[in-house]
Amino acid sequence: MKKLLAWPKTGTNPYNEILYREIEKQGIEVLSHRDNRLSGIINKIDIFHFHWLGSFLDHNYFKSFVATYSFIFYIKLLKLKKTQIIWTLHNSIRFTHSNKNKWLERILVPFLLKNVDQIIIHSKFQKNHIDEIYHNKIVWINHHNYCSILEYQSKQLNSEGILFFGSVSPYKGIEDAIVAYNSISSENIIKPFKIIGKSYSKEYEKEIRELIGNNKNIIFENRYVEDSELEQLVKNSKAIILPYKQITNSGSLIYSLSCNTQVIIKDSFLVDEFYSQFPKLKSVVSKYSLPQELSNLIKQLENKEDNAFIDYLTTTNIENTVKDYLKLFEGNSND
Repeated sequence: MKKLLAWPKTGTNPYNEILYREIEKQGIEVLSHRDNRLSGIINKIDIFHFHWLGSFLDHNYFKSFVATYSFIFYIKLLKLKKTQIIWTLHNSIRFTHSNKNKWLERILVPFLLKNVDQIIIHSKFQKNHIDEIYHNKIVWINHHNYCSILEYQSKQLNSEGILFFGSVSPYKGIEDAIVAYNSISSENIIKPFKIIGKSYSKEYEKEIRELIGNNKNIIFENRYVEDSELEQLVKNSKAIILPYKQITNSGSLIYSLSCNTQVIIKDSFLVDEFYSQFPKLKSVVSKYSLPQELSNLIKQLENKEDNAFIDYLTTTNIENTVKDYLKLFEGNSND
C-alpha cells in the first residue's frame, strides 16, 4: 500500500477533506503531516503532497524565517529518500493571501519550483505565471466540486437575496459590490445583500461599515461562517457575488455552483476558462467589469433552473478528479 503524507490533510477548507477521503478509498494510506511530522524522514513515504504556503510565510519575521528554512531543509531530506513531491499551486498570483514576507517568498517559491516533482494547477492559464523551464512539471486537474459533503441535494427555487461569504479581505474587492449596491435606488431593491465573513482587520471592518453607511439593504455580519451553516446560506441565496480583484482559483465559486446557486463574478481568465470548458455555465455565472454592469446584473437577476449546472457537476465530481491523481501517483499524467 502506498503512503501519502498530506500537508494539510484537513483544515478550515473542506477541499482537502474531500480529496484525501476519496484517495483513501482507492487503497492509498493518507497520513496527516500535523500528526506525523517525522514520518517523511524516519519512515518510507511514497508521496508528499502540500498546498498553501501560508503556513510558512504568514507569521512575524522570525517565525516565518524559521518555518521557511525548516521546510526547505525538509524538502531536501525527502528528495534524498526518493519521495515523490507534489505541490498543488492554488494561487499563482499571490502565493499567500496576506502578502507577508515577500522576501522569503522570493526564496521559497523558486526553490519549490525547482525541487518538486509535479505542480498541480486547477486553472490552465496558471501556466503563464510559471517560468517555462518548469512547464514539464505542470499537471492540470479539475478542481473537484463540493457535492460529496453537502447534506441536501435540492435548492429553494424561490430563494431571495444576494450573498458574499468568506473572509472579508481587501483583495476580494467587496468595496466594488457595496458601491454598486448603493447606486441602486431603493425602489429597485428587492434583494437584500448579506456580507457574512470575518474581517481582515478592525480597521478594514470600519472602512466597510463606513462605505455601507445607512443602507439598510446591506447587512454585514463580521463573523466566521461555520460549515454547518454555510450550505443553507448559499442555497437560500438567489446569487453569490464574488468581486475579487485578483483570482486564479475560487473555492467560493465552486462551492456556490455545487449548491446550484448562480454567481455574479468579476471578469477574469478564470471565468473565461469556465465558460470554455462548460458553456452552459454562462447562464448561471454572470461576469462584469465595471460597477455599473454589476448594478445592472443585480437589478436583472432572475432564478435559474438547476439543469444549467449538471454538466459541470458531473465532470468535476470527486471520483473523476481522483482518477487523475492516481495517474499522477503512478507516473502517468495529463498536462
